[in-house]
Amino acid sequence: MRLIKLKVNSNNAPAIHLYKKLGFVQTGFVPKMVSFKKGYEDAFIMCMEL
Repeated sequence: MRLIKLKVNSNNAPAIHLYKKLGFVQTGFVPKMVSFKKGYEDAFIMCMEL
């Protein structure tokens, strides 16, 4: 089995929509993945089988 895996910021709705449209599914969640001056951003882990 071949798998494509990516991480996307949880507030990036357009990217999440695109990835789902392409066949990716959410397989995980990473709290506080990215640090910004104003705080942190969570991320979703998304995967798609080839």
